[in-house]
Amino acid sequence: MIILDSTITQNEASGGGAGLDSFGGSNTVVNSTFSGNVHTGTEGAGIAIEDAGGHVSVNLSTFSGNSSASASSSTLKGLANSISIQRSIIANTVGGGVACQGIRDYPGNKDDDGTCSGDGDLTGLDPMLADNGGPTRTHALLAGSNAIDHGLACGQQDDQRGSPRDDNLCDSGSFEFGALPPDEPEFDSAPNPGTELAFGNVEVGASSTPETVEVTNLGGANLELICSLSGANSDQFDISACPTPVGTINPENVTVTCQPTSAGVKSASLDIATNDADEMNVSWPLLCTGLMLDEEIVFKDSFEDP
Repeated sequence: MIILDSTITQNEASGGGAGLDSFGGSNTVVNSTFSGNVHTGTEGAGIAIEDAGGHVSVNLSTFSGNSSASASSSTLKGLANSISIQRSIIANTVGGGVACQGIRDYPGNKDDDGTCSGDGDLTGLDPMLADNGGPTRTHALLAGSNAIDHGLACGQQDDQRGSPRDDNLCDSGSFEFGALPPDEPEFDSAPNPGTELAFGNVEVGASSTPETVEVTNLGGANLELICSLSGANSDQFDISACPTPVGTINPENVTVTCQPTSAGVKSASLDIATNDADEMNVSWPLLCTGLMLDEEIVFKDSFEDP
């Protein structure tokens, strides 16, 4: 049996393994997450081997928040090195059990109690099983985690979410830090949000030269935009272009003009709502000054000195 790109969660057992119970043969777990599984007996909350002829190979997978009630139980419980683990994370075991028993430790693993790996205690794993993109929930690595780049060369192109891995220096576990899921948009712009768009002096009744925000989609799905104006003088500005969706190849320009109807300083805000979960609402302050030009004076009669 092969478990690939999967999340095994919220299972309970009193015998065998709560997440995976092996009675023999060879089983493989790759790019997968075991989280929140509960064992009320003495076996494995994540994986247990119950037959001496059985073997489970675990690679690039994350085990977190699994509960082992007994001191003789564990998240991974093998028989005489019958569970091989590499480039994996085993952490946050709940209850009286330990992380690993009866396992064979290969390079690239991280745990938090020293029973699985000699590579030091894990840091920087989000304990929450969450929607981090992709079709299944995962435990994200946090910035500064010592599991980042700890998996060395892994030969696996993607993580559990389908996000690209750095094949020469993979992260341990099922989540590759900093890799964007392929089915998510990512907003980027020039200038950055918060940068003032200044139109200078504009004649009352005229339209200014447009100011432009270049929007780029760095993700793998279409980026949707909704553009609007807000603020005290929003009626003195006009959005002349708000292209949507923004694809993944070419950037698009959002353009705004100032069209003052009276003299004086005019201020407002360009607001863009997007479907990027990290940049759902962004804005740029707008500023221009309306000028009333002097009326032309026309002399109809001619005068001569006496």
